[in-house]
Amino acid sequence: MRASIIIPTYNNVNVLKDCLDSILANTDLFNKEVIVVANGCTDGTRDFLKSTPKEIRLDWHNDPLGYVGAVNTGLHKASGEYIVLLNDDIVMLDNNWFPMLLRPFEENVDCGITGPSKWWRFGYPLIAFWCAMFRQDVLNKVGYLDDIFNPGNGEDIDFCIKVSKIGKKVISTPIDYNCEEEIKDPTVTMFPINHLGGMTFGREHEKTMMLRMRSEQILKERYL
Repeated sequence: MRASIIIPTYNNVNVLKDCLDSILANTDLFNKEVIVVANGCTDGTRDFLKSTPKEIRLDWHNDPLGYVGAVNTGLHKASGEYIVLLNDDIVMLDNNWFPMLLRPFEENVDCGITGPSKWWRFGYPLIAFWCAMFRQDVLNKVGYLDDIFNPGNGEDIDFCIKVSKIGKKVISTPIDYNCEEEIKDPTVTMFPINHLGGMTFGREHEKTMMLRMRSEQILKERYL
């Protein structure tokens, strides 16, 4: 299997439809699998996924797993050489998206993870996990997302720092920049994607702020 595309979803059926439609329209799915980890959904997600093509694999869970739990469940089931993590609120705009994610690995043997949105924390480069690709062998060395960050927030920072610590490069695509700023706003440059954003926890502002404060404390204790 060339690649496993993992999409966790929780009560987001309307945006999930657009996401999957864009992937089906703009992806050569030969030798690829799309794993949708639906957890705790009560909004018609299951009925919708029953109608999707066979290339879409449903991993159904009655109870909410949290983002970290859902992604890790998908990672356990993934058989691809490359792993792609996508949020359910993204739309691919043309068929260049997968080759563009793959290119840094083809051009740099030390590439560990790539994606269109890169920023820096604690002196380390990071890729936002709403669209990211890494190899299965990197996952084997780094391990799964740390459950301490469940339901979510900070797990992508932790994972990317671990990638750097094993000597692998964090490379944005299509254009990488080398300015080692402590914080850089995640931006997408010339990558064919639309990210709605704020759909995972954005509807619960207070909860989001509490999760950020908790993850910030954990990360500072680990990396400062």
